[in-house]
Amino acid sequence: MALPPSPSSARDQFERHYAEKIWALIPEIYRHEDGVSHRPGQLRALVEILAEQAAVARRSVDRLLADSRIEEADDWAIPYIGALLGTRMVSAFNPAGRRADVGHTIGYRRRAGTPHLLEALADDIADWDAVVGEGYKGLARNWHMLDTSVPSGAISRTPRGGYANLRNVRVSDIIEGPFDDLAHRPDVRRAPGRRGLYNIPNVNLFLFRQYAFALVGVTPFRLDATHYTLDPSGRDVPLFQPGREDRADCAARNEWDVRAPIGCRRLNAATYRLADDPTFPPAWAPLIGRTFFSQQSLFDATTGLGPIDREALLAAAMTAQSPRGHLVAGGFGTEPAIDLAVGAAGDPSLTPHQLAGAELSAWAETAVTDAWTALLLDPATGRVRLTAAPGAGEALQIRTLHYGAFSPVGAGTHNRQRTVPSSDPAALQGLAPNWSTIGGNRMLDSSATYAPTAAGGAITVDADATMWATDRNRPYVTLRPPAGQREIRLSPDASGRSIEINGLWIGLLLDGVAPDGDLAEIVFDGQWQRILLRDVTLDPGGDRAVLVGDPAVRIAHVRLVIEGVVEELVVERSVIGSVAERGLGSDAPCTAASIRISDSIVRGYADQPALSVGSASVELDRVTMIGDCRCGRADISDSIIDGEVRVEDAQSSCFRFSTARSGGRIPAQYESLILPEGLPAGTFVSDRFGDPGHLQLSESCLPEIAAGGENGSEMGAFNRALDTIKRADLRAKVQEYAPVQARVQFRFVT
Repeated sequence: MALPPSPSSARDQFERHYAEKIWALIPEIYRHEDGVSHRPGQLRALVEILAEQAAVARRSVDRLLADSRIEEADDWAIPYIGALLGTRMVSAFNPAGRRADVGHTIGYRRRAGTPHLLEALADDIADWDAVVGEGYKGLARNWHMLDTSVPSGAISRTPRGGYANLRNVRVSDIIEGPFDDLAHRPDVRRAPGRRGLYNIPNVNLFLFRQYAFALVGVTPFRLDATHYTLDPSGRDVPLFQPGREDRADCAARNEWDVRAPIGCRRLNAATYRLADDPTFPPAWAPLIGRTFFSQQSLFDATTGLGPIDREALLAAAMTAQSPRGHLVAGGFGTEPAIDLAVGAAGDPSLTPHQLAGAELSAWAETAVTDAWTALLLDPATGRVRLTAAPGAGEALQIRTLHYGAFSPVGAGTHNRQRTVPSSDPAALQGLAPNWSTIGGNRMLDSSATYAPTAAGGAITVDADATMWATDRNRPYVTLRPPAGQREIRLSPDASGRSIEINGLWIGLLLDGVAPDGDLAEIVFDGQWQRILLRDVTLDPGGDRAVLVGDPAVRIAHVRLVIEGVVEELVVERSVIGSVAERGLGSDAPCTAASIRISDSIVRGYADQPALSVGSASVELDRVTMIGDCRCGRADISDSIIDGEVRVEDAQSSCFRFSTARSGGRIPAQYESLILPEGLPAGTFVSDRFGDPGHLQLSESCLPEIAAGGENGSEMGAFNRALDTIKRADLRAKVQEYAPVQARVQFRFVT
């Protein structure tokens, strides 16, 4: 296993360089005597000691020089550089924003008061996409003789300041949003919500806080020959657009330039205009230079022009102002949000006009499509309906798609270079299709679905095991217990084994289990030294998409059960189902000794506890837990527990900067919040696993929770997203550089 080097470890070879340099300065006779003496190498050892100190001095000199440059300076040096520039420093808990602020201070001052500076501040300080909407531009007004022309909105094509063009289906998509081009009456109120958006001094800064992560080579979930979900587990999961980082500095943002969910109407939106090209067929001549705002209007204009290849016309006439052309592969975008294919492995991707957006909650079986349309896609759910079943050797292929997340927790394609090994095939072995026996370092190097087998539902670990997903991949591993059973058992062949699982999304498929058919278990029995789950998702369950008329299907909730003896269970940056322990009898030894969970989400099953262990010492640090927590001794910090906390040894336990429901047996509290009725409704953006806002705190969340962490950020699994701190930093910088009479208002889109 070859882990990447720590960023703090130098590979400059200065020790070797100075050792050879000093050795060359020593007369040859002494070097010769050092090699033939009774105890050879003494002089060389002294030289190497001197070389080590020379290397330390050289690095210190180099760091002093680097610390004068903001791009290379250590964090401690940034405030000193900022003091030279007179920069008003942002929070030390936001080191990336602080570095960007100091580095761009002079540029900010030169552009102070401009709308595009506000977008740049959001990007630099908070790493959020932003769109500025100047309130006065959205006000209705009467046109007069000095107006030479009346421009129309880019999306709704409503005359600037005039009545809304209600014939355009996209009006409902953009109204009161970042790309609203309609006219509004003045609203002089300053209040939260949607009031006070449009007035002369108002500047609305629309912020997109969720991120888009690319998935390559995912295996779609097949319901039948023509119906699929793009999510491998069969869930409805919305698709995201990745935005653009190469956008011109002062250019206005387009709809496809921000990280945001894709709407069906945006996916279908396109404009058409034929340029004068001598290679075009003569029948196209009457269409050259004319602009069409829909596919149907373009086809209507071809009436009377004789037979025309409409598919070729669509491909040639689409303009660069078409969202469809930037979202789908084969268009204008360098990083398309969606790249699908229907065919064999080497077949080309579907072009924008071969893919149509549609609302597929009922699969739109009666929808009429063009002859060249290969599939219908619902970006709000990730459902796909093919217009024809694939032929022999063909299949629906997912080349690229994007999913959204507020912060990377659980299995995903985020950056994991610091914790995963190199992908050198010589260093690691691939995972075999048979998991009856595993051990050593094993690796999955794609985001496809894997279905390994385990005889009798039992897996034997015959050596310390590490099961990895390579960086920027999210493999979905499905295990199937024997019919009528609900568990997969992992057992070591000898006491003291350790296992690490990194980057895998694990689900269990149950067959013939009733009545609780959606509860499955991964059971660790035997003697374990350490179990480590890092960037892992143990599927917490949910609903699977089904065809019209079919009964509902539940995805199994995967519970982690400790039945043997585990010295240490560690869970980091993961999403897991409930955790429980089960003794083997009254004379059985204690099961778990230490359980440490950090930066993770733990979801209970139904009304059962999310964490239920006996005498284990539990440490919860930055955890969002849905369900009760029951343990022997607990050290709970910066956590949200939507349930009761019952700790047996409350005297030796603590509860810091956290929240829970009253009742149970809560240890001594410090700077915490106890709620009699639990978390209020609407605390989270979404409670459903698979949504981009899964357990993200909403705008109506209690401020004691949103800013209740020890570092001043929110409690829970997303504490290190620094949302509250970034808001405060961004607000301070906006006040510093915004126009004097402008009233900048934050509007959170995601």
